[in-house]
Amino acid sequence: MSGRPRRKIIVFVSWLSSRPLWVLFVVVVTGLAAVVVGTRALGRRWLRGQEEDAAAVAGSLMPALGAAFAVMAAFGVAGAAADLRDAKADVAREASAAARLAWASSGHGSEGQQIQNDLLGYLRATTTGEWEGIDRLTPGDGSAYPSLQRVERGVRALVRDADLGSAAQSELLGALDDLGGARRLRFTVAEPVEVAMVALLLCSALALVINAGILGLRRTDRVAAVVMTLVVVTGLSIALMIAVGAPFSGAFPADTAPLDAVADDLQEGRFTLDP
Repeated sequence: MSGRPRRKIIVFVSWLSSRPLWVLFVVVVTGLAAVVVGTRALGRRWLRGQEEDAAAVAGSLMPALGAAFAVMAAFGVAGAAADLRDAKADVAREASAAARLAWASSGHGSEGQQIQNDLLGYLRATTTGEWEGIDRLTPGDGSAYPSLQRVERGVRALVRDADLGSAAQSELLGALDDLGGARRLRFTVAEPVEVAMVALLLCSALALVINAGILGLRRTDRVAAVVMTLVVVTGLSIALMIAVGAPFSGAFPADTAPLDAVADDLQEGRFTLDP
């Protein structure tokens, strides 16, 4: 899938993942519970006199369906957690590149000071304007992109016009390239959890709770407790994968602290070679 349909799906999943975890949990559990109730109602209508036989078959299928859902949930939540970890690492990498650029531009007079001012503007625009909802943007659409362009123009003008040694030029250009590369990586990992994984987990959960609904035709307290437990566990797993799978707008977003720390140091004038 590509183009506009894929973008619309990403936007919807992004919006969904930005809801609080408890809201996702309630929505998913309510939907699964409705499926169970509907399955029981239809089962009694279609399986008149055969409820016990259908429940026996459903009982034999429960271990296999439960194992399949558990495997998919484990992979899905683990993948989402890995994406969140990668997002945090990319933020730290971007902060490190910004600090390198701030130091490299220090001691170069007004041109270097202007680079630091533009870099401060870029960091502030990044953390305030393109953090939540970044998965709906491209690197060129973010509100911090104009600030980054000013930083790039300032660095390249300093390298071109000033009488700098090769080491100073390499440090400036290398830090600038690292900053831009870290930004692109941040946008790459910002996309919400894979739609295909969410769809597979939902299908597996539906198969499990429908089978549990048929099993519930026996109407015993023990079976009802098992069905309710399955609904809660499956709902929590799906909600958790969706929430964790959005590294910048989900319930556990990547922190802006590394970039904020560099911005605060720039604002306080700590990146200077002056005694």
